Amino acid sequence: CENLTTEMLLPILEKLDGLGLSAIEAWGGASFEHCIATTYEDPWERLKKIGATLKKTPLQIYFAGQNVLGKQNFPDDTVEFFIRKAVAAGVSIIRIADPLNDTRNLETALRVARQLGIRVIAGICYAPSATFNNDIFVMYAKQLERMGAHAISIQDDSGALRPYEAYQLVKALRAALSPETEIQLHTHDCTGMAMRSRYCTLPLLYGYVSPLCRGDRYRLCRYALFDRAFRRRLSQGRRACRYDPRCFITRRAFCA
Repeated sequence: CENLTTEMLLPILEKLDGLGLSAIEAWGGASFEHCIATTYEDPWERLKKIGATLKKTPLQIYFAGQNVLGKQNFPDDTVEFFIRKAVAAGVSIIRIADPLNDTRNLETALRVARQLGIRVIAGICYAPSATFNNDIFVMYAKQLERMGAHAISIQDDSGALRPYEAYQLVKALRAALSPETEIQLHTHDCTGMAMRSRYCTLPLLYGYVSPLCRGDRYRLCRYALFDRAFRRRLSQGRRACRYDPRCFITRRAFCA
């Protein structure tokens, strides 16, 4: 929903606020940059208005550790100032992750969050690898838990987490982490496996309102609707049709 103005978003947020959601995420990825370049708005003012609109639902943001919302590492004082400004605007939950799974890039964010008393969801960036197995991911998750993370999120941004592997990873995390530490799954449906991985693992999945999203997240919302048709296509040895408007699988994955 980066292309929507704040005035367009606020009436929608008023409706979402009454659904009993655990949180609504306002920032993440390039949304900060899009707010400036596309809608020509002050992202901080936008965040304040969103926080003032949400009366019942906690406000959450995502950023990439020392990278914050940019494309380079920033100094510790910049990260700290960013978090304090976000909390002053109404944010009570931060979701953080480092693409390299390097805990050093999350230390400052976790330290400042502890000082401010806000909830932290720390992410494990998942990718299939012969080197990074479940033991490595569990060790990383335990480090994040010791550093103060309240929840561990499996970040499957490439959609490469297969259902059985998702089950095994969550099972290993649940056995290693304390019962108070929540486990979440954040996945993009780039390969069509996201919903199946969700069914095999957790009762909690990040949700998106399909009319307000594009790309992989949009297909994730529609996947459940066309799951039966997709399985029928596969059973007949057919691939998803690139001209079918219901096609919810990325072309680069199945429709090349």
